[in-house]
Amino acid sequence: MNGFFGSFAKKEIIMYNPFKKKKNEKVFELVWSVDPKDAAFEVKPMRLQRDWMDKTNLKYAYRCLPLNIANQHGWAVYPKKEIVVRCKRDDRLIQEDIEFSANPDALGLSHFGYGTLTFAMHFTPRVSEGYSLWIGGAPNHFINGITPMTGMYEADWGPFSATMNWKFTRKNFDVRFTPDDPFCFMFPIKRSDIEEFKLHNIMEADYHDRTWIEQHHNWNDQRKQFGEDLKTGKVDGWQKHYFQGKMVDGTKCPYTGSDRHRTSLKLNDPGTKLK
Repeated sequence: MNGFFGSFAKKEIIMYNPFKKKKNEKVFELVWSVDPKDAAFEVKPMRLQRDWMDKTNLKYAYRCLPLNIANQHGWAVYPKKEIVVRCKRDDRLIQEDIEFSANPDALGLSHFGYGTLTFAMHFTPRVSEGYSLWIGGAPNHFINGITPMTGMYEADWGPFSATMNWKFTRKNFDVRFTPDDPFCFMFPIKRSDIEEFKLHNIMEADYHDRTWIEQHHNWNDQRKQFGEDLKTGKVDGWQKHYFQGKMVDGTKCPYTGSDRHRTSLKLNDPGTKLK
């Protein structure tokens, strides 16, 4: 720029990114402000089990593999002690409208008003370049009187603190977060992927993969027949095609390696060990 103050070269400000040289390595770091052993919560892979699934007849809810995978698809933040909180009003920006009868280590906060419960966490998350962090409630885990909010945070560059927010759905009702109730659930997700997918509408008759269409029709027919046979007691149990990663004719999922069919997930669990 030329002018009264002389000539200046335009300077590009580049933020340091320790993950840039490790683009093929997937890294998820929690940068703690306190020793994780001393925190009022613990972070660990979300468990498969859900109380309501355990209570279904013969625990048949676990036969739904998409449910099982979603249940385990991230890391959860569990309080070490029970938190009990209620909302008196949800229509104004008054912090006192939320009352705690049990709030060890002041883990829960009333910050935003309007029936919003906030949890502050003593870490700042960081993920590999190009990834965001999905932050919300644990899938298929329900807490009476409150529902989780969901956010997508660009955790590859943002040096901002992490919070988790919930919206009360019942007033003047004690909401409880026990040590078995995670108040936060998170997993990295590639930021650009969603915009790169192209959604198309195609009639079955025009679909190019005729073998796949035939497999779908065969499964539909067998599914209907299985339902009828189940009513009359001719069969017992359930069809396990998807669970076993097979088509109706026995053809296996064609993908291997990192794209293979999965019946469970095994996430990294460092516990409270520091890097």
